[in-house]
This record gives sequence, structure tokens and C-alpha cells, in this order.
Amino acid sequence: MKAICVDATNSNILQEGTEYYVFPHGASAFYVSKFNSSQAHSGVFQRIRFEITEEEKSADEMSHPVQLDIFQFFDDK
Repeated sequence: MKAICVDATNSNILQEGTEYYVFPHGASAFYVSKFNSSQAHSGVFQRIRFEITEEEKSADEMSHPVQLDIFQFFDDK
């Protein structure tokens, strides 16, 4: 998931208006990272400090890949 920081009060790490990768940590907190990896997080912060901008894809969306037909490209010409 991605989220924008809306409250960086009393934090030397967060910057308001900056987009971060966030990973759930319990019901009321996120691991926050500049990279798409929970292993590279900068800390754990309250969810209320962030506004979600990009939701995590559901398992159903990820389990149905689109099959591309390379021959369709040649048929169109």
C-alpha cells in the first residue's frame, strides 16, 4: 500500500505531503518505508498520520493474470 503523510507532528522521520509505502502493523499502526519492503521500514507510526493513496491488490486480483497472445500482434497487421 501507499499513503501520504498528513501529520508529521513530533517526528524527525516523517514529512507531511510525502508518499510512503505502508504495511499493516496491528489494527492502528503501519510500518513505514520509502521502499516497497517491510524489511526496510523507517519505523512504526499511527495510521491516523496517513491517508491511503493506493490500496493493496487483493489475492483475487493477483491470482488472475492476463494471458497475452503474441500472435494477435501479427494478425493485426
